[in-house]
Amino acid sequence: MMYPSRSSEGAQAPDASDDPIRLHRPSVERSPLPTLLTVTEEHTIRHANPAFCALAGRPSGALVGARVPDLFRRAEALEALLERVYRDGVTDVAADVALACREGRAFHGTAIVAPLLDERACQRGLIVQILDTTEQVAARAREAQAARELSEAGERVRQLELVREQCLSLITHDLRSSMAAAMYSAEIVMMSRAACDPQALAGRIVRCLGRMNEMICTLTDVQRLHAGERLPLLLGACDLVAIARDVTDELAFFHDQRIDLRGEARVEGIWGAEELRRAIGSLASNALRYGETGAPVVVAVERTSEGAAVAVHNQGPPIPAEEQARLLAPRARSAADRQGLGLTFVHGCAEAHGGRMTLESSAERGTTFTLELPLDARPYQQPG
Repeated sequence: MMYPSRSSEGAQAPDASDDPIRLHRPSVERSPLPTLLTVTEEHTIRHANPAFCALAGRPSGALVGARVPDLFRRAEALEALLERVYRDGVTDVAADVALACREGRAFHGTAIVAPLLDERACQRGLIVQILDTTEQVAARAREAQAARELSEAGERVRQLELVREQCLSLITHDLRSSMAAAMYSAEIVMMSRAACDPQALAGRIVRCLGRMNEMICTLTDVQRLHAGERLPLLLGACDLVAIARDVTDELAFFHDQRIDLRGEARVEGIWGAEELRRAIGSLASNALRYGETGAPVVVAVERTSEGAAVAVHNQGPPIPAEEQARLLAPRARSAADRQGLGLTFVHGCAEAHGGRMTLESSAERGTTFTLELPLDARPYQQPG
């Protein structure tokens, strides 16, 4: 059987060193595996079978003379393998390779290298065959990705469970306190004591029940935020000063007038009044709880160059810098867990309005949390 000479493929005519090529070429041509034959110490290609030419997207003439490692990506292992087989004459040694195909598709394979022997069984070069492992590599990548996603999902579930447990345990005390106050007031009304003021007691019951409802709403919203959702807002025209006044009046009832409202007479905008009332209430409640005992808490409302701002200030020990970074995170969880829970809602409320929450804390100036808002939150709402 006659085979085309190298000259017909754009390479030099065969010489004595081509004997192994003529010996092995018939079986190589019939092989469905992409195969290369080399006969030089530099591992340059002397023949590439049709299967390899199709894989590389080049004619045989364009491959002859190229170095085998140059055709592959990350070919260090392949080059070391070629050196070892050429030097020591070992057989059927493999290395993983990746080929940059002309069509742009990814190709991964296993290169099996063996000595290329002449008719006298003397080593004259190398035979390199490529097993296609692209699907196996892709399957392993998919399995690894699925494992990562499963692990992340499991961690997410564990985090949500932890948040749920923290929320339930942290809010129980406040719910019980408000419930006890409401029940006590209701019992006084039922006993019809002459000295009691039914209207005042009824107002106290309503306030206590309102606080309980706010706690439940905040708990629900925090769970929504930890699930990666955005707070829904019922937007409308409102006065930020009036909202802050409602909060300070209510807290003053429970905290012996330790809270003071300052700032402008009116600051109007398009906001979610209920969410802002709860956000300001969370900041003020934290300030009363964690601030210096007996020192007043100041709530200041003002119009700014970019919109409006509500600042809540308290005296007391400063928040450490590393703790400040955690409290300003979107899903705040801190050593002061109750504070972090409330700030998670405040951060979500600010984000839903297109604003932000900031924090300044030092021994000299005390601690100030600020809720910065645009005057119109409508552009920042998600469609639908």
